Amino acid sequence: KRQSPPDIDVDFQDSRREEVFEYVKNKYGEDKVAHIGTFGTFQARAVVRDVARVLGYPYSLGDRIAKSIPPSVQGFPMTLERALEISPEFREMYEKDERVKRIVDLAKKLETISGNKLSFEKLKKWMEIIEQKREQLRRIYNSRKNDPPPISGKDALLVSQITFYDDPLRQIQVLKNLANELDERIKNKVGVVEKGTPKILISGTPMAIPNWKLHHIVETNGAVVVAEETCTGTRYFSSKLKIQGNTIEDLLNCIADRYLNINCACFTPNEARIEDIKHLIKEYKIDGVILYNLSFCQPYEIEAFKIQNKLKDENIGYNNISSGTTSPFST
Repeated sequence: KRQSPPDIDVDFQDSRREEVFEYVKNKYGEDKVAHIGTFGTFQARAVVRDVARVLGYPYSLGDRIAKSIPPSVQGFPMTLERALEISPEFREMYEKDERVKRIVDLAKKLETISGNKLSFEKLKKWMEIIEQKREQLRRIYNSRKNDPPPISGKDALLVSQITFYDDPLRQIQVLKNLANELDERIKNKVGVVEKGTPKILISGTPMAIPNWKLHHIVETNGAVVVAEETCTGTRYFSSKLKIQGNTIEDLLNCIADRYLNINCACFTPNEARIEDIKHLIKEYKIDGVILYNLSFCQPYEIEAFKIQNKLKDENIGYNNISSGTTSPFST
């Protein structure tokens, strides 16, 4: 018996997953729904190599086909149809070798199977929308620097968690309304705790719904959580997304630059994350830090030892907590 709600992406039985996809498309509109995992696209050369491998052909055959396909030009990805038009070598292989024809025909289907086309205009539009959402989250987190804060850490965490699931356009307005309300609370000197209540920073593993147990424990025992140095906290919005360029590749480079410069825990030296924590301690006037780790996420557990030493040097109190489950009822 599972201890937490199901993950929508993996926990529906395989034989009925299509029913779930159809329901979501019918409810929200086919043009607003897509299959999402890690970001990736099949380009002509890669897709023929993968199809050849899946069909059981030698690597050398897939590699030979791929090398006969002309490379993409920036902003203009090469398609298999286009390659058949302009590459005599590729076209000859396709026409004379049944194995090649089988591989290429299946690969052509995979190029278009999602039914969703990525365009420069659509990508730029949604990058701008997501950045608007992040800007409202920045406003909410900035309000938590006030003493006393106008919102509890548990409520702020829930807002951040829902951000990953809610409709972006709806959430921009909801977050804006909340940020405005918090500004009014600060103006009227309304807080959720007494002025001078110890301020806690939680640093470490992301906390997905329904994991708010740590905030509950802290805030029912005389302190208040004012910031999270996590991917469901400040890492989600702290660095702004540059939106510039004239091609899809330019925009994808902007996305990559942002995500490759987020200071998550890793297995290599990571001084930047320590600097992030020190900056948050100063900015939010932190009294103590909780280093939080879910036991499956070893990089955070490893980095906690180095961070502890830095906190000792800064004379900041800390506690190191490891949890074996995301259940809200157990640790």
